[in-house]
Amino acid sequence: MPPSIKQVRSRGSLDLVFKKVSMMHRGIYTCHAVNRLGKDTHFVIVIPIYFSIPRPPRVVPLHHVVTVSKGSTAVLVCSAKHTPQRYTALFWNHLGTRVTNTARHHIKSRYSERIVKKKYKDERVDMSLSIGHVGFKDVGLYTCGVVTDVGRHVGHVELRIKE
Repeated sequence: MPPSIKQVRSRGSLDLVFKKVSMMHRGIYTCHAVNRLGKDTHFVIVIPIYFSIPRPPRVVPLHHVVTVSKGSTAVLVCSAKHTPQRYTALFWNHLGTRVTNTARHHIKSRYSERIVKKKYKDERVDMSLSIGHVGFKDVGLYTCGVVTDVGRHVGHVELRIKE
């Protein structure tokens, strides 16, 4: 038996105690009991659950200024943490106007999560805005934003055209 699992006798019963549960403990555990009155078998399924501590989102642009040639494609990227996918709305604005998917604008997002200290979920999203055939009407300040059930945060990226 691994050192993180031990049997404990308490008030006439025998308990299986897990310390610092992790994915290695995941599985089906079987208890066989036999005594003079008969025998019995019980099964327990252990599925570790990780906690997600609600925190306000935090947006960070990959670059604060992106400079491209006229007519080329610009890709603006922001990353945000504390963004559980079920409770998160993403948006891009250009000079205060919402940007949506069009023939020249393509918005993508990719969610990911990792387990921190074997018990907490760190949920994040990477979001990008691709702008094709960049022209002078596309330059200016872009805002990448995240809204969750706990708060809202934005980042800013300036798009410039090379002279």
